[in-house]
Amino acid sequence: MTMKLYISPNYSEIDEYITISKSGFFFSAEFIDKNQLKDNEFCQFFTSNDCDYKFGVSFSKEKKEGSFAIINTLRGKYKDKSNARSTTATAFFNSTPVFKELTKNNQKNRYSLEYSKQFGCFVFNVIPFFEISKKPNEIPDLITGIYKCYDEEKHTLYIGKGNLRSRVKEHLGKGWNITKVDYSVIKDNDEMHKYESYHLEQYKKENGAYPPQNIIGGKR
Repeated sequence: MTMKLYISPNYSEIDEYITISKSGFFFSAEFIDKNQLKDNEFCQFFTSNDCDYKFGVSFSKEKKEGSFAIINTLRGKYKDKSNARSTTATAFFNSTPVFKELTKNNQKNRYSLEYSKQFGCFVFNVIPFFEISKKPNEIPDLITGIYKCYDEEKHTLYIGKGNLRSRVKEHLGKGWNITKVDYSVIKDNDEMHKYESYHLEQYKKENGAYPPQNIIGGKR
């Protein structure tokens, strides 16, 4: 007889984190407490010029330009005992395609928050999730990243990385029936490799095997 450890779906290996969901952004109680942010009522979000998947957030007691209201996640008599905070930040969420894609999956979209002296705010990095969708002949030239190819039945054929246009053209030259390509633009090769591997392992975890052309091509 064997015993299997039960792990709560709410368990997290990191204490100071932000959770992204369809209802907005949730800041963990540990993050708010350790950084003494409990008395702040507003937050501002920032995007990065260098990476579409790096974001920043700062907090203030007074409303500033572009700020969003923060609310206590608990109600009633226990409200004052909770440090956890959240904000809907609807305009920011809707203006960032990767957030919409993230919330379509069944994963825990929790990301570590760390203060950056360089940027003067707390920084978090999200996972690229193939948020751009194009037909094979519509892919712009000279962009690199990770991509996912689909057939006419919307089945995933392949997950890869590199120069998107040339790689897809290569696949089509081998007779692959690609009707759609979803991708994320990533410039750094190490980042491409990291997220290609991540999505391949996620696909295998959910489907029991790697995509068919990854197996045939010996990529996995």
